[in-house]
Amino acid sequence: MSGRAASLLLLSLSLPVVGLAAEPPLDCARLKAVVAEAPDNFKRLSGTRVQQETAQDLAARLGVPASPVDPDHVRKVYAVSTPWHGADHCEVVDASSGDAVAAYGETAFVCRYNQVQVMPADLNARLARCLGKAPDADADGVSLAITVDAVESGEGYAGTQVTAHVHALEGLRLSVVQSRCLAKRQGGCGDPDE
Repeated sequence: MSGRAASLLLLSLSLPVVGLAAEPPLDCARLKAVVAEAPDNFKRLSGTRVQQETAQDLAARLGVPASPVDPDHVRKVYAVSTPWHGADHCEVVDASSGDAVAAYGETAFVCRYNQVQVMPADLNARLARCLGKAPDADADGVSLAITVDAVESGEGYAGTQVTAHVHALEGLRLSVVQSRCLAKRQGGCGDPDE
């Protein structure tokens, strides 16, 4: 299982997006403060746990037998006491899974802007400028991801990205994501860019 395939957190349908464009406010200082909390999985920003999903819950939700589902799957959602300005909803989502070769995890500070139905044309540049990083060269009208930090070794990898994704039903989702993999055996984490 590759690192990208192991990502349980930010899966969604990429449906065509229509609607009015709106600009989410971008508080650069606040974004940088959230990014700084990523290596500690946003623990200081996480409030009360509001949801938890186990492997059995996932199997039931997907309508499949529990046996083929990752037995180490756990997904927890925490309230955020201070959402980003203008966001309709913010939360911290912590997901982990594993298999015989590696343990995977992803924790994200996620904010939704329901009224932003079209990716703002300058969001990639504004985020990159704020973070002091290059804009996402692969960004399209639906999603973008700017890598803030990435570390790889023979034992695994860890990295932080700021992502944005527009979904036809949910609007814009702006996230700071901390991904990690710990290999249980040689080559267990594969290539995190796959």
